[in-house]
Amino acid sequence: MGSSNSDQKGTPIHQVTFANGFYMGRYEVTAAQWQKVMGSAPKYGTCGENCPVSGVSWNDAQEFIKKLSAQNDVYQYRLPSEAEWEYACRAGTTGDYAGDPNSMAWYTSNA
Repeated sequence: MGSSNSDQKGTPIHQVTFANGFYMGRYEVTAAQWQKVMGSAPKYGTCGENCPVSGVSWNDAQEFIKKLSAQNDVYQYRLPSEAEWEYACRAGTTGDYAGDPNSMAWYTSNA
């Protein structure tokens, strides 16, 4: 975890070991999923029911997770830790990026 690139904000490279495995959703929570769990549309507009929910607070996310977990499937839901998030984003790589950002994402430099 971390970066050796002095241009990047963050901590120096250091090893992190997870005590337990974890699952993470492949995609962001959509407006349709939010509405199904919460019973109402997200507070902020989205581009449609299949678009990711945006503009929700940490407290809103915690309430979503609480209601999702109460559905009594075999999972207990939570937000990922910083280390889990970085591990998932790196997708098995060790560099600052999981690949060439221009071929993977739409962002400021190529928008």
